[in-house]
Amino acid sequence: MQKGLAKYSAALTVMAEPMRQSILSIIGQSGKLRGKDILDKLDLTQPTLSHHMNVLLGAGLVTARKEGRCVWYSINKTTVKSIADAIISLNQETTVTVEITKAVSKKPATKPAVKPVSKPKVVKKPVVVEEPDTKDKKLKDKDKKKKKKNKDKDKDKTKKKKK
Repeated sequence: MQKGLAKYSAALTVMAEPMRQSILSIIGQSGKLRGKDILDKLDLTQPTLSHHMNVLLGAGLVTARKEGRCVWYSINKTTVKSIADAIISLNQETTVTVEITKAVSKKPATKPAVKPVSKPKVVKKPVVVEEPDTKDKKLKDKDKKKKKKNKDKDKDKTKKKKK
């Protein structure tokens, strides 16, 4: 039944937003409402409500009927019922699986035909941490200082020659 529910994934994603859930609930309680009536019941601006209604219309969760300047919104019962049936069928599939498991577990235990595969052992190699040789480090530091001094001397010589 995954295919049945998969075709409603866009509608379920739209329904996941809390404000849209509130809008659907308000419309569902009243049967049909104008956009103005929905605005009166929620703390929304007209553009925000318009956005949410367009998303709900696009997902097929709500229908709109225009009468003059007013747009009346109502729940699309066909789509909502189809989604509900798809979700209920998931529960029925789970129930069948549980019943089969119970029936299988009542049988007396027998030796398995195939030996279970054991997990491969993971051998961890020891981590070797080498400590830096402090003598080598000190020599490198001294070499750096000497090179820096030599550069400074060279700069001083070039400055004296320019004068």
